[in-house]
Amino acid sequence: MTFAIAIATREAVMVAADRRLSGTARVAGHAATKVCRIGTANSHGIMTYAGAGARVSAQPFEISTWLERLLRGHIGDHNATMQEIEKAANEQCLAKLGPNHAFAFAGFMDGKPLIDILMSEKLTPEIEKEKEARGTDFWRFRTMVPPGKNGFCTIGTGNASFKRDRLAHRAAKYLKRSSRVPAYRDRAAALMSMIVRNISQQHADVSPECVCCWTDTQKTGQIWIFDAHGQRMENGEPVPIVDRGWDVSEMSKHIGPLTEKWVAQALEARLAGRPIPEIDREAMQAALAKIDLTPKRKF
Repeated sequence: MTFAIAIATREAVMVAADRRLSGTARVAGHAATKVCRIGTANSHGIMTYAGAGARVSAQPFEISTWLERLLRGHIGDHNATMQEIEKAANEQCLAKLGPNHAFAFAGFMDGKPLIDILMSEKLTPEIEKEKEARGTDFWRFRTMVPPGKNGFCTIGTGNASFKRDRLAHRAAKYLKRSSRVPAYRDRAAALMSMIVRNISQQHADVSPECVCCWTDTQKTGQIWIFDAHGQRMENGEPVPIVDRGWDVSEMSKHIGPLTEKWVAQALEARLAGRPIPEIDREAMQAALAKIDLTPKRKF
């Protein structure tokens, strides 16, 4: 299962999620990502989730990658994007694949911090009637973080054990100034990883390893991967990113090698005092033509 925590402040947001997939031995050793960076026409931020985690295959297909592919070509605003995720999650029966499935988005809409949640957990009879009337498995709760305040959100099996203690408040304090003082990002991430490890000691289905993802009002981003002892790992899988319909991972796969080659040639030319060569336009056009921007809804 999962434990994920999100904190939103006026300057930056951060999400941390554990890395365990459970339910079948075939995914037992896979270190999950459980976060995806999403940009829309009027918002940007980080999505995490709990419940259904991955489709079992030779290489588990995670919900984070599904989100990235689902939103290919989607250029709507924040509300339309959340509606698209809810509609697709209903179609793919995610609430039945993973008990109490939830999505949690922490980010900025029109420059203001917010937390937006989709939950399938059974709550009050009134909410269940509303869900039934709308023909959906999910209930949505969105809150704009008031000026001078911080927004907190936790989802997953460890949610009941979480207490908004000094670790969470210290992390929020660092996040408030993390755009201006980069070292505060590292401190906030270390505290968030500590929160995840503390929850893992109370819940066997939550791993002590975690992924932390940070972004600010300017769409700057950073990720941290922590091992079971809270040590930062230098090498880790990249976080899926989809920005206003552009699947950044898909773009990087095709354009990245070409760009890296050109940068190496440009640096070599500069050091040798030669004119910097132009990038191979035909090769770039060919690479762009290979980018798949077709949305894929199937999980």
